[in-house]
Amino acid sequence: MTSDASKSALTHTELVELGEFLDQVRNPDALSLEGMDGLFCALLAGPQCVSPGEYLPLLWGGALPDENVSFNVAQVSAMISLLMRHWNSVRADLEAGAVLVPLIFDSGAGAVPGRPWARGFMRGVNSSPEDWKALFDDESQGELRTISQMAGGMDTRSTQEPLTLANAKALIDSMAAGLARAFQYFHIRRVAPGVDTYGRR
Repeated sequence: MTSDASKSALTHTELVELGEFLDQVRNPDALSLEGMDGLFCALLAGPQCVSPGEYLPLLWGGALPDENVSFNVAQVSAMISLLMRHWNSVRADLEAGAVLVPLIFDSGAGAVPGRPWARGFMRGVNSSPEDWKALFDDESQGELRTISQMAGGMDTRSTQEPLTLANAKALIDSMAAGLARAFQYFHIRRVAPGVDTYGRR
């Protein structure tokens, strides 16, 4: 059973340390701290149980050779422990019905806030696309389409209105709603394998 300590949210200092670690990963497809949060949210909201051996390569963007980071073995082990604690914290919050706000950082001038998170989320979705297809095909799920658009190249220059702090917050709120909706949608399949999302065997 997972202990309360292993489910506790990371502190600001721990998040900074973990972000610095992830920035050292040299694989071109490796995710940042923000992307990691998006990936974990998608995998935990989805219908499949995913092990560290499955989600860590998605995070690294492939294998993680020892020489791929400039940390020693003890530091790598410590950072993986933080990753697992963040995973457990997100899972505990989702299972408790908490409203999870995406872990979003300042993207800099001209960048779309939340895009790294959305791209991480969609990497999790694309790891089992057939499981997610029906949910994304549902026309009522506008929040999930927001995540897909954010990840797939929605550019502020192509929008009719310039991106402002106000509508950036609305987009992030919509992504949070999409995460919550996905978790609810797949809940029955997670707790009762062999049962579809409508409770039918």
